[in-house]
Amino acid sequence: KSKRVLTQQIPYYSNSMLENKKNDLNMMEYKNEVALGFEYETAWDGFVIKNGRVRVNTGRDGGAGVSLRPNGVIKNCIVENNWLVAPGKAGRGGGIFNNGGTIINCIVRKNGINHYSGYSDNEYYNYGGAMYLRTGTCFNSSFVENEVKSSHQIDGSAIYFEDGMFYNNTVTNNTGISAMCTKGWY
Repeated sequence: KSKRVLTQQIPYYSNSMLENKKNDLNMMEYKNEVALGFEYETAWDGFVIKNGRVRVNTGRDGGAGVSLRPNGVIKNCIVENNWLVAPGKAGRGGGIFNNGGTIINCIVRKNGINHYSGYSDNEYYNYGGAMYLRTGTCFNSSFVENEVKSSHQIDGSAIYFEDGMFYNNTVTNNTGISAMCTKGWY
């Protein structure tokens, strides 16, 4: 079967996660249970995805260009000039937030996170100017000229890995303290 959609409605997380006493977004984050994955494999092939702007007001999701879910695939695409604005929140994945999808043979360039805040501490981190790989797969892709603009903590000016598979990719010429960062490799 084939089904063509460009977006799905939220909620993004399963109802069981919303049943905690405080409706705590951090608790939802910790369990990492995605609700609405695509019912069928849904692929975007050959698209240019650019000039996206997303402002993070609640929670910690990201992806100003692409937010992938299970059964979501982007291949042979260019993801460029997408910016996540994170005022006083944690920014994750300026170009792509991958939470269970697959990225194949894509160019991800000139994306980033612009974090500004009135806070005096470093409470909020910013992860992956090009991509936050929460879970999923990425291969045969290039990540070039991505950045995180922040006076706060930066982990991965290009890529931040939480879990998933990342192989046969090129990461070059990204601006920031560390181009690639991970939650932990085992």
